Amino acid sequence: MSRALTLALVQLEVELLAALLGQEAPLEELLRTLAARIRDGQAPPGTLAFLKAHVARKLRVASPKYLERYP
Repeated sequence: MSRALTLALVQLEVELLAALLGQEAPLEELLRTLAARIRDGQAPPGTLAFLKAHVARKLRVASPKYLERYP
């Protein structure tokens, strides 16, 4: 994967997570915050949709044929 695509995907993840959580931070911190909220039973509305799309984006890069078999 090209560096430009990688950076674009990271930026997209940061923007989506920041909107979901209502805070700005680096990607790793946002992911830790979301995980903590889920563990505490305080997942924000939209979490399931975000996580499904997050996994689909990762699979689209790492294993696109998997998504073709299991849409």
